[in-house]
Amino acid sequence: MLKLVLNRLGLGILTLFAASVLIFIGTEILPGDLASAILHGPMVGNFADAYAALDEAGGALTVARPEDLGETLIALFANAARLRAMARAAGDTVERRAGAVDRSMGALRTLLPSAGAAR
Repeated sequence: MLKLVLNRLGLGILTLFAASVLIFIGTEILPGDLASAILHGPMVGNFADAYAALDEAGGALTVARPEDLGETLIALFANAARLRAMARAAGDTVERRAGAVDRSMGALRTLLPSAGAAR
């Protein structure tokens, strides 16, 4: 229902994320370049390395069980300094990890024959 409302308003989910101080992600997605604290479930699938980096930097927390979400939210909203620190850490981590595709393509170019070269 929320996706339908957002689509009708012309908003995407990333717009909603960008306007958020805290994001809870219960499915296998990774928020983009956002400076929001992130709470996520244990099922991060293809993004395990990214969430591990966010967790290690203090920008994200794993909420293992649904019944733990309420306590985690209350604790974070009661500690504004921690919430802001998490948001900064998440933004810094995403920024540090940005450009992975460009770095990979640059490394591959050194290994591939140049365009137009004889084969």
